[in-house]
Amino acid sequence: EEEEEEEEEEEEEGGGFRLLGESGEEVEGATRGLLTYKGGTVCDDEFGDVEADAICREMGYSGSADWSYGRYYDYQDELDIKLDNIDCGEADWSTCTYLDNHNCGHSEDVFLTCVHQDAGEERAMFSIVDERGDGGGEAGLLLYKGGTVCDDNLDQNAAAAICRELGYEARLSSWTSDDSWEIQDSYSITLDDVRCVDTAWSNCTFSESHNCGHYEDVFLSCRQEAAYCYTEYEPDTGMFPDSAIIAQRTLMSEEACKEWCDEQDNCLAAVLSPSYWAHRECFLVSTLQVTARDGWSAALRSSSCQEGDGTSEETGNLFELVRDDEDSDQGLLLYNGGTVCDDRFTDLAAEAVCRELGYTEAVEWRSGQLWDSQSEYNIALDEVSCVSADWEDCSFETENDCTHREDVFLSCTSDEIGEMVEGETTLEFEIRNQDSEVGAASGLLVATITKPSGEVVTGTVCDDYFSENSLSVVCRQLGFEVAENFGFLEPDESHRELENELDIVLDNFDCSSAAAGTAGCTYSLEHDCTREENVFINCGAAADSITNVTGLFKLSPRDSRGVLVIEKLTDDMESYGGVCDDGFTDDTAAALCAHFGWGAGRKGPSQLLRNGTSFVSTNLRCDTPTGQCQDDTYPTSSNSSAYMCEPQELAAVYCFNETMDYRVELLRGTVNNAKQFSVSIVMSYFKEGELFGLHHDRDRRGIAVTACGTTLAGVRISGTGGRYVIAGRLLAPRVCADQCIRFTVHGRSLYTHCFQTEEY
Repeated sequence: EEEEEEEEEEEEEGGGFRLLGESGEEVEGATRGLLTYKGGTVCDDEFGDVEADAICREMGYSGSADWSYGRYYDYQDELDIKLDNIDCGEADWSTCTYLDNHNCGHSEDVFLTCVHQDAGEERAMFSIVDERGDGGGEAGLLLYKGGTVCDDNLDQNAAAAICRELGYEARLSSWTSDDSWEIQDSYSITLDDVRCVDTAWSNCTFSESHNCGHYEDVFLSCRQEAAYCYTEYEPDTGMFPDSAIIAQRTLMSEEACKEWCDEQDNCLAAVLSPSYWAHRECFLVSTLQVTARDGWSAALRSSSCQEGDGTSEETGNLFELVRDDEDSDQGLLLYNGGTVCDDRFTDLAAEAVCRELGYTEAVEWRSGQLWDSQSEYNIALDEVSCVSADWEDCSFETENDCTHREDVFLSCTSDEIGEMVEGETTLEFEIRNQDSEVGAASGLLVATITKPSGEVVTGTVCDDYFSENSLSVVCRQLGFEVAENFGFLEPDESHRELENELDIVLDNFDCSSAAAGTAGCTYSLEHDCTREENVFINCGAAADSITNVTGLFKLSPRDSRGVLVIEKLTDDMESYGGVCDDGFTDDTAAALCAHFGWGAGRKGPSQLLRNGTSFVSTNLRCDTPTGQCQDDTYPTSSNSSAYMCEPQELAAVYCFNETMDYRVELLRGTVNNAKQFSVSIVMSYFKEGELFGLHHDRDRRGIAVTACGTTLAGVRISGTGGRYVIAGRLLAPRVCADQCIRFTVHGRSLYTHCFQTEEY
């Protein structure tokens, strides 16, 4: 009797709740445990963060850290299920309702972690748990506010920022979404679309709504130091006996493959499958005897680290320039032993990389497959985007959708460059047309340079660093004032004849501001250019703008997920051809979607040109504020430098009206004389134009039924995977002017019945 009294007192102290460990022992503190109520388990139906906080507070804690559900302890089957449908108005048990009968199995038992927090201390946003849901490690499943994190838009910057938020250094952070643990399904997905411009969480954006499945959950590693060092990946090496395979999976980067090997004591080599595989695989093997194999690459592990291992000997960082000639200024840019794709790569990115390499500035960059040896490298970096000339302000992707035709070649220098200073070297510009007339408004740009020694040279200007600001400065110096008329020209053969008369005398003419005039410009009197890089400009006539965008272009659905391909009328105005994705950006996509009546848009995945059609347009570009669009006619000659589009480079967009836009299809709705109602629906949603089916049935909580402005109780929602039946009954007369039942989904009207007909 005394023991029973003690147990009753304990139950009263915690409101009847206890947390149990794997062996049935009671656990305390920030330790995950099976939630029990009066000796039985608690079902997860309607359970959420508010309910978790209410129960933790009832047990004397200040709140919950996270919760999940599942069958993880053998003894769960021996316990009764005591509570179901817990619903709390706030984080106070006195506001909670529940059922003491249930329709649950032990796979729905709630596991809970409670914490004590100091006054003013917020609940930790992020945590890392292992396969059993226990936390405290440096690597595992990433949680945000007790739920998983979706991998949409997440990159290495985000991984580093989260590791720093968890208190770790970001140097060895890595992530993947290719693991799969049984425990994932017990969590909600609480974070999506994480975008970070650098490695500080304060500079990240995110969404707490999602369009994801648990197959996109992020697994994060914040390991602080590597146990081993590795050789660089040796190309065309990857043959090993099948018996040596320890593990295999798809990974995000070469470095992640090494780091995974680092976690296995018996791993001696990290081996990567060829880059042309649809999903590149990392193999961990238990032998150093890895021999030749076409297209594969392998990095061997050693037990000690020498200074500089794993980095460029020249620079001490992950970038290096490889040159085919010692006298060449230009080199193939490598990152972590692989090439860099030109997607989103700009002059600012070139500056940032050159500074990271120890130079003072970039001279020029270009892209292409210029060497046969490029195919021996993996493509290691893509989507490089920089907001300043500091590499810490750059984001990038380690996955790519590129070919070696997009590899970046870069020239850097530490030489001082000249400034336009009055009293020293002076510059004067003029424009010459195909008739060699002086004073023309459009044509070849010519510079006359007067040096301090009195020497005067006249010649053409190279396009390196010649920007819109540079163009504006030159046109205004020549007396042209209408900035809307300024533009660049595509020279024809008659223009090219002018170039033969003049040498190149000016390079890297870079103006930081159009308003500052020549005082804000720098330049170089040395150059590394060819005549094909001469600048041709237009200062007096507006560049041709497309005046009838919707008449010339059309957006055609390509698949069921919302992708629209862009096509343009051919010259005969009788058929449509493709628009190449060269130069196509998110801003252009948004402006183009606006022309067709959408609220917003973004660039979609490039598509395959259909058989029997060809490209008719390239370099489509639209200004977002004004909506003005321009494009270039796709060249018919394969000798043209612009003839660079493969059939799979057809431009495409997603057009949408909201970032998250639900689509609900009403299948059937009935109400009988007894005021019983039944409505069948199919729910799916668009996210930034892309159509998804529902991934998590908790989204059905967005369904509501109201009458006279009050939410009805007792409404049953059944079904899974987005196909639901909403059923219930109006139990008592409603006294109000509007005698209607209204069905809403995420706040939007779905169906209204006003008791005038029994069925529609």
